[in-house]
Amino acid sequence: MGEVTTMATNYDPNVLFREEQQFRQPWLMAVIIGGCVLSLVTFWIALVSINKSHPGSPAAVNPGVFVLAVEAMVMCLFVALFLSAKMITEVRLDGLSVRAHPIARLRRSIPYNQIDSCEPRTYSPIGEYGGWGIRYGRGGKAYNISGNRGVQLVLKSGERLLLGSQKSDELAAAIRERMAV
Repeated sequence: MGEVTTMATNYDPNVLFREEQQFRQPWLMAVIIGGCVLSLVTFWIALVSINKSHPGSPAAVNPGVFVLAVEAMVMCLFVALFLSAKMITEVRLDGLSVRAHPIARLRRSIPYNQIDSCEPRTYSPIGEYGGWGIRYGRGGKAYNISGNRGVQLVLKSGERLLLGSQKSDELAAAIRERMAV
């Protein structure tokens, strides 16, 4: 499951519900961190083997070692970006807000008068949307980080938007409450 923080914020009276989700699925973490470790180990082995076979010559001059060093740095940067990625969903006094960063620059605000319906539901991330993230599928658009629960919105324009949420019942109730005002 993704890491989730849910709260009504005390520091911003305009926020009635807030959920932060991050990619924290164990299998995904193992693949990504494993890739970074593999890159670093490969770089280290190449560096050591060149130093042993050519003592005294600078290993950094070797183009193969340079490529491995760049690969290891890129992998570590990718891991850092991935670990800092999050999606923030807020039910605010003035509208529903969804943000995702730093990888995806998603910022979307939806006024409550544009929402026609709002229902919590279970869905198939892979079957319906092809996975997690900002996705498009046969059922419309989805913003999801982990799990298979969310809130299905139908906007007055006809657009269907699924918001992934580990607290889908609470999120839907908060949205409905603001729609009724």
